[in-house]
Amino acid sequence: MAGEKANFVRDEIRHQYRCLKRKFAEHKGYLAEVYMIQMLWNSQRQVLPGKYFHSSKDIHVPNRFTYIVILFDL
Repeated sequence: MAGEKANFVRDEIRHQYRCLKRKFAEHKGYLAEVYMIQMLWNSQRQVLPGKYFHSSKDIHVPNRFTYIVILFDL
């Protein structure tokens, strides 16, 4: 009996850890998306140094982003 309870506890802890790890990864992805939206929104109509995008050329940011417009029109 003692071994069965230990196995149950171990499996339950592993399950909870996997669920928490997945939630944390999803939250990190959400924060990265929000950060990218803010960066793109604030840099509209600007020229950004290419070094931030692993490019030798500077990046001209467009006037508007459809994704951002749709997101903020909701």
